[in-house]
Amino acid sequence: MEERIVEQGLLGVFVERYLQEQGQGGRYSRGLNNWLKLQTIVFSNPPDPRKPAFVNALSASQALSGTLLSEWWFANAQARQFSESARDLIKNASLRETQSTVAPDPELIQPREEDGDKYIYHEELFLLWQVEFLSHDGTVGETYITTLQRHRQDAALVASCQRTAWHAFGSLGGTNPPLTESTSSDTVAPTTFEEKVLSLSDCRAFAQNIANQNTKKDLPYYLWDVKNGWTVKTEDLVQRVDYVVISHTWGRWRKKQEPAVRVAGVPWDIPQNSRFEVEKLPEIVRNMDITAPYIWTDLLCIPQDRSKPQQERVYNSEIDRQALIFGSAKAGAIWLNDVESWEGMIVTVSWLCLKYLIASRPNVDDNLRGLLHSATESANAPTGLFGPYEWAGANSYMGAPSGWFSSLWTLQEACLRPQMGFLNREGKGLFAGKSRDSLMTLDGLLALAHWVGLNLVKINAELLPPYSEIPQGPLEVFKLSDEFQLSSLLNIDPLKLLGMTNLRYCSHSRARAIMSAIGATGWWSEHLQKYGRPPPETDLVLGRFPRAFVNEIRKQLGAAFFGSVSLSLDFTDILVSGDTDSRFGHRVIGSMLPFSSSANRPKGSHVWSHEFRDHPSVNTWRICTDGCVEMREIGLVAAADTGDFTGFSKACTLPARIMAPGSDGRMKPEDVDLQEWVETFQPIWPDMNVYAVCLCYGGPSGRDWGVILQQVPYREQYRLDPLTGDVKLLVKIGAYILTGAQQHKEPDTQKVDWLIL
Repeated sequence: MEERIVEQGLLGVFVERYLQEQGQGGRYSRGLNNWLKLQTIVFSNPPDPRKPAFVNALSASQALSGTLLSEWWFANAQARQFSESARDLIKNASLRETQSTVAPDPELIQPREEDGDKYIYHEELFLLWQVEFLSHDGTVGETYITTLQRHRQDAALVASCQRTAWHAFGSLGGTNPPLTESTSSDTVAPTTFEEKVLSLSDCRAFAQNIANQNTKKDLPYYLWDVKNGWTVKTEDLVQRVDYVVISHTWGRWRKKQEPAVRVAGVPWDIPQNSRFEVEKLPEIVRNMDITAPYIWTDLLCIPQDRSKPQQERVYNSEIDRQALIFGSAKAGAIWLNDVESWEGMIVTVSWLCLKYLIASRPNVDDNLRGLLHSATESANAPTGLFGPYEWAGANSYMGAPSGWFSSLWTLQEACLRPQMGFLNREGKGLFAGKSRDSLMTLDGLLALAHWVGLNLVKINAELLPPYSEIPQGPLEVFKLSDEFQLSSLLNIDPLKLLGMTNLRYCSHSRARAIMSAIGATGWWSEHLQKYGRPPPETDLVLGRFPRAFVNEIRKQLGAAFFGSVSLSLDFTDILVSGDTDSRFGHRVIGSMLPFSSSANRPKGSHVWSHEFRDHPSVNTWRICTDGCVEMREIGLVAAADTGDFTGFSKACTLPARIMAPGSDGRMKPEDVDLQEWVETFQPIWPDMNVYAVCLCYGGPSGRDWGVILQQVPYREQYRLDPLTGDVKLLVKIGAYILTGAQQHKEPDTQKVDWLIL
């Protein structure tokens, strides 16, 4: 926990610790001084010699926050008068502190109404600055760090929307643009592909330098030399070079009956596919809107013919290094080789930007509403992200989405580098605005769709956006994001990622396709080192992932591994007969696992936090290959019937928020008394007990959390079978988090003989 507090701590405290200088003065004077020191190091011209080491010492979340605040401070994405007003307020507060002996007001100052008070972006970033720089206590606890992280995430989301709208408004037409042009003197139009991607990315001035920035150690084994048209070994390069990674998909469309072909400049044969002619791939790359001299893409840079031992070794090594390959690139591109044109996406992005502008500012003039009306008509066209289908309004059955969005390998690449620009079949970029200065990125599009979608829900007080009022283009983006849970990429964690794998296609080696993004590659590299070959595709949990891989993730996450929750009433599937694994006549669905064997059983992350301690009983649980979890010990928190447990006393009251089946038959969050809920819940199997079992405890304000399990009756033919013994069958139906103010001690451990289906 202490390590997390230091790594993700306040920027103001970081500056003082890094410079080994104790700050002086009041809150605002000290905070402003620390902020100006940070700006001096990062933005000095000529460059401050301390910058590389300083930036590299920042954690990812600190670097992101510094970038967002600098963008806001220098008015790179809003009217200059708003940023100037904020600077004046902060400087005046600092000046008052130096002129007065009276203790300063502990409340945060607010932007004046006439200076952006109701502008969501300005308000959110002003708040973030104060949170980062007005607390000078280096010993803040986990609760404060969690709050800080939430502020950073909220600011990043709205800043991404603001940034996209700022770059795109010029393309919306009209003589009275919705925003005032920034007059920041240091704004220079980007010229390279990398700059055009980064102009809409969260990672610019504070982008972390990689540890081996002046070496070739972290480079891929091969890169593609665009100018000369050949694959080169990076060890043969004179010095380190920058490169762009290109993410695309082709495996599903491989021509299995056709031989691999020789491509000029590539030292191995490449499999053919029906999406594009691989012989023309060098020409396709050369014509892309990419200016970098080197690129990395799998077909040209990972040996496809592994008949030679050396090529096989390179292949296996590079698969293990995907996180490094994508993380070390200068920029990234998503090549949608099945999208012909950006015409529909351009007007869709314009519509989303206008909806954001209208919802995020207090005074909306008629000109802006007129622009939205015009954009709504233009956006009533397909985006090209789906195959052909007949448009019949909001209830249209859309065609298959672009293959990139349904591939498991590209899911990993999106997690490793969400700041990738879009390229269509011809390699032409999707730009935000007519200036062609800024490429639309994956994270930028998802942030805009997520924010606008949430606002539509809020305005209409409905569970889903009013799809009937949304034009075809934006509706396709919303549905694409919903279908593949793409908004999770904005704040990804291993549980969310594992849940998203249910929705993605992979012909084989599913673990290999996502292990770098999760950070669980030990099982792979250890087997490779010991046996000289990749692990076999055997001992698969739920037929999905090798048990060694699953156990490595479990060890990495601890009890949180079991904390995902179903987004549907999948526990009823245990009654469905079929060819899948079964226990005592019931179908095994892996209800305790963060992934499932079917796309029809989506999983979500209910709680994800570092603030808790694992209950010791969880470490004794055993994951079985068929997806069951065997329990011999539990930390019991609540139960409808406690007769089986010695010394357990029901709590008088247990305020909690649960995610469980509601009275309307849907999974939904609800605030309840947990003990009362387990006693009154009406299960689909009468007279069966319900239990709340602890995963983690000791969180802030006693917010312990865990899972809700329901007992399952034996099928008739197994009730008298002596092999069943005293084993109790259960299935996970939900999760809970205690919300009471009291601190809860570690729940007592109870002995059980349970099998969770």
